[in-house]
Amino acid sequence: MNKLRRAPAPRRLGPVDLAVCLVFAALCQGLWVACKMAGAIFPYNHVCLAFAVAFCLAGCLTVAARRLASAAFTLGWVCINCLAQGEHPIYFACVLVLPLLPELLLAARSRRLPHPDQVFRRFGTLWLPVVLYTVLYFWWNFLVIYTVRQVAVHLPELLLAFLLAVPAALLGALAGAVVFHPLCRAPREKEMHR
Repeated sequence: MNKLRRAPAPRRLGPVDLAVCLVFAALCQGLWVACKMAGAIFPYNHVCLAFAVAFCLAGCLTVAARRLASAAFTLGWVCINCLAQGEHPIYFACVLVLPLLPELLLAARSRRLPHPDQVFRRFGTLWLPVVLYTVLYFWWNFLVIYTVRQVAVHLPELLLAFLLAVPAALLGALAGAVVFHPLCRAPREKEMHR
């Protein structure tokens, strides 16, 4: 009889993984400040911000290699943003909204692989959740700017910034996955067959 072998369950977030997520959240906020300063020279600083968020999230997912790492990453940067920089508390809703679809996508993709943690080792399975997260963050940010802060947002400029932010997010995801791949904590294919 042909029995299907069940894939092992993905490992949960531990204290080291939470620390990794917090380090990448702090890096993201540091890059956010640099992007805001670059806004004096380059008017579409949200394009740089999309690159920075995708770079840090891809690095976080690659190094932590655990489910819900994007939620811990989001919670980390939202806490830094609200508590240290005095941002509006509406950003705490990001913790619920932003990582939901990327985490569901990662879960669906990990079911198709022989080992669930392989999803964090392959750029082919990692880029779409990272870019999706970044695009959701981009629109969330402009929604907060327009509704809560009541700053006028011009639609043509917003669309141009969005069109530039998507490739920037893709480049950021690629850069983050490549730069932090040597630190990946997911088991390699040789280790999975033991």
